[in-house]
Amino acid sequence: MKNLLIISILFNAYLFGQVPTDCYSSHITKIDDFYTNNTDFSDLEFLKKELQNKKIIVLGESGHGDGASFEAKTRLVKFLVEEMDYSTLAFEGGGFTEIAFASEKISSGKDAVAEIKKSWYSLWSDSKQIQDLLKFIDDKDSLNLLGIENQLGNKYSWNLADIYKILAGELVFKDVDFDHFKKNLQNYYHSTFDADTAIANQVDVERLKDDLTTIKKNAAAIDSKNSRIVHQGVLNIEGLMTQLELNKGTYQQQNISISLRDSLMAENVKWYLEEHPDEKIIIWTANFHATRTLENAIYKEGDDFYQVFNSLTNRLVDKYGDEVYAVAFTSVTGEHAFNVHEDAEKIDVSEDSWDFQMATEIDHDYAFINFKEIRNNPNCANLIFNSTILGYKSHLGDWFNVFDGIFFIRKMYRSDLTE
Repeated sequence: MKNLLIISILFNAYLFGQVPTDCYSSHITKIDDFYTNNTDFSDLEFLKKELQNKKIIVLGESGHGDGASFEAKTRLVKFLVEEMDYSTLAFEGGGFTEIAFASEKISSGKDAVAEIKKSWYSLWSDSKQIQDLLKFIDDKDSLNLLGIENQLGNKYSWNLADIYKILAGELVFKDVDFDHFKKNLQNYYHSTFDADTAIANQVDVERLKDDLTTIKKNAAAIDSKNSRIVHQGVLNIEGLMTQLELNKGTYQQQNISISLRDSLMAENVKWYLEEHPDEKIIIWTANFHATRTLENAIYKEGDDFYQVFNSLTNRLVDKYGDEVYAVAFTSVTGEHAFNVHEDAEKIDVSEDSWDFQMATEIDHDYAFINFKEIRNNPNCANLIFNSTILGYKSHLGDWFNVFDGIFFIRKMYRSDLTE
């Protein structure tokens, strides 16, 4: 079936060629700008109707070095919180347990900006283009935070053992040698980011697994809010260990690992909504994780990666249906780079892509294109075409079904390291 799907996509691409302008021209809404200090939201008013009754808004980004997208998403977060009563901001790259711990410290009066920088990946939190978002969070006491990341990689990840004890108390380490567990987990964390085999050889993986099983059992027996956080946090670490084992295997096993990460991120969102059923969530992530039906696209000829991948958003759609709305970001010129990288990569999208076609036909520098409305037209709903929405690389796909809409920023600029 997967091969038949790929053949169908390739065949239909030759039939359709470029996307008829009539399919999307009437579904483009101009946006004034995406500067974060623009608090006149009149150009975003159309979203109130579009996002009515949506519980989960997923905001992607083509790359994690997209400074202009960071600022655009910040303005959208402000609009969604202030104008549409969204109450929780969830982060890819924000550790599940670490963000929960940071949230408690913020509630007790600690500096929100400092706490987020300890619990969210520095590729975002140390970006100059993110600082206004952090100030907004600091000013909004009513805004809740959720980390959906299962992987280690923030400053608080080094101290997870201490955080477990602070959150759930001494009983969570019943029958566990705390000092050994703490060192063992730190070494495991170190070994995942460092090629130093001396550190890796110090990790007792089987004992770490046993200790995590015991901690999880103890947390379940305590049954408090914070012990449930620890329980879910342990599930994330166990998932990470499975991921890293799969990463040592075949290409197919590595693909399973990527999909497992999205499964764990989705489970963290579901867990949170079970604990807080009235919350409305904004998820900050990548276009890749925001895809609804990525199997309707081709990664590259002869490779079924997109067909075996099950995204964060697709899993949430399976659970919450039409309450989920997935948005991507795309650009056609400019540059992007991680905040710590000295050199930036130029964006040069292919001329056979719909993104290039669309950009040459409109005068707007900022716009929203409503894919969900395009799908209502049977002549346009299942068109196959090239797009550079994922990472500025051209891929064939049924893209109007992969997202609910995209925000267009004509010229991207890089993420810069904050001073």
